[in-house]
Amino acid sequence: MHSELPLAAKTLLLAYHLDKQRLTHRRFLGIVLRGAVLTELSAGGLLIDSDGKAKAVATSRPVDPVLAGAFDEISSSRPASWKNWVRRNARDTFGLVRDDLAARGVIEVESRRTLGVFQTDRITPTDPAAVQQLQRHVVDVLFGSTPVHEVDREDAALIGLAGAGELLRKHASIGELWKQRKRIKALAEHGGDAVPATKVVIDRIRAAAANA
Repeated sequence: MHSELPLAAKTLLLAYHLDKQRLTHRRFLGIVLRGAVLTELSAGGLLIDSDGKAKAVATSRPVDPVLAGAFDEISSSRPASWKNWVRRNARDTFGLVRDDLAARGVIEVESRRTLGVFQTDRITPTDPAAVQQLQRHVVDVLFGSTPVHEVDREDAALIGLAGAGELLRKHASIGELWKQRKRIKALAEHGGDAVPATKVVIDRIRAAAANA
């Protein structure tokens, strides 16, 4: 199942805690998903890097609605930095990816109300075994011996994005991730321009919060 899903969908599923039956590490999830969308557009040849800026290439519009929305936004604007586009509409991206997964039948979404206002959504995978398989695959790649340049670029991007958003913390201990920090960074760079840009954006938000 997971091999057929878009990168952003896989990234969201990495945040799902099977034992706790809920999403974890949601603070930066929208930004991470936005980075995944840009990465997939770039991998598909719809975005290119132009002097450090993301530039839309005038080819066919993507069929995927999540990708199409981001592509339309970028193609109708002046080229801007990857970091700029990673931050843009990140909050809305979470909802778009969640709804896309629900439409694909991968998750079920139960909205909870408080005083008539939607507050939170309970997300439940329809095939927990497939989610577990995806999560194990990511861990295997992270701790595997395959040279970074030989790792599939989508897998590299998935690990880089998950590392930026702290999604790997529920799959490995802090000590284990510390030992793999150089590999995670190298995989992020191998995954495409939007992946390291995502980490920069999140690091800057953390730094600003710490200094506030």
